Amino acid sequence: MTVLRRFLWYRLLTLSSFAGVLLCYWLAIGAPLPGDFLAGDYWVRAGLGVGGSVLFGWSLLRSVRRQASVDTMVVADIRPLESAALPTYIGLCVITLDLSGLAVERVGAILLVLYILWWQLERVFYFNLVWLCLGYRFYEVRTSGGNTCVVISRVRDRKNTTSFERLLRINEYTFLEVER
Repeated sequence: MTVLRRFLWYRLLTLSSFAGVLLCYWLAIGAPLPGDFLAGDYWVRAGLGVGGSVLFGWSLLRSVRRQASVDTMVVADIRPLESAALPTYIGLCVITLDLSGLAVERVGAILLVLYILWWQLERVFYFNLVWLCLGYRFYEVRTSGGNTCVVISRVRDRKNTTSFERLLRINEYTFLEVER
């Protein structure tokens, strides 16, 4: 994969993981007043936003799974990562909910800064809410060599895992387990 293609690929993955934050803002700016709870436009917007986010995340997940290189890993220690990831993600969503009253330029600047921070954190930590909703679990793995990385798997209980045989590399520190 060329350097430019890899850069664009990683930005798409970052955008996919940041889509939930953008969706929170998008829904907050069009939130109905209490008397308009069943306003049709709001629910159409919500459905399109959620559907678009899920479709985008799912399509990237499918394209990641088509990669040719497969890695293996010997596990020294493994633990679930969702309990550490969700508070950060929810915190970003809460921040965006408070942006609905600001001017578009300020909102754009704030969302850009949050996206860049998310992108920088993603080098060592990848979390995608859509993939979580699609049944994938995130694990922090310490390898036998002492390195720490994230493994994304559909298997719910990995307490006694000693190795991974079929892993696709998403970035330097994140791998997706290929289903057999």
